Amino acid sequence: MNMKARGFSLIELLIAMAITAILLSFGFNTYSNSKIKAELRIEQQYVLQLPSLVEDYFSRHLQYPQRLDDILIPRNGKYTTPKGYYAINYVANDTEYFFVATGSDRIVTGDITNCYQLTVYSSGQLQALDSHNNDVSAECWD
Repeated sequence: MNMKARGFSLIELLIAMAITAILLSFGFNTYSNSKIKAELRIEQQYVLQLPSLVEDYFSRHLQYPQRLDDILIPRNGKYTTPKGYYAINYVANDTEYFFVATGSDRIVTGDITNCYQLTVYSSGQLQALDSHNNDVSAECWD
C-alpha cells in the first residue's frame, strides 16, 4: 500500500514553536526597554515643566515659592514625577531657584538610563549626573 505523508511531524512542530518562542522573547525585551525609555523621557519632560510653575507663581505673588507645597500636590506624601521614577526637591531664595530630581531604586538598579540625578536651574541650565556623580548631561538632555 502506498502511504503518503501528510502534515508535519511532532518534532517539526516543536522546533517551529521553539524558534517562535525565542524570537518572541527578543521582541518582548526590546519592547519592555523601549517602553521604559519612553516613560523616562516623559518624566524628564515633567521635570522641565516645573520652572514654568515657579514662574507662574512668581508672576502672581512677586516672589518665588519657598516650598514645593506652594506649586505641587504630593503623591502619597512625596513629591515625585508621575510614574515615580524621580523624587523631586526644590531650593529657592529671593533671586533664584533650582529643582533636583533624584532617581528612585528603579533607576539605580536598571540598565535603562544613566540619568540618575536631573537638575534644572532658574537660569535655564540643565545638569544630569549618573549614580557615581559623573556628568552625563549630554546623554540625558539631548
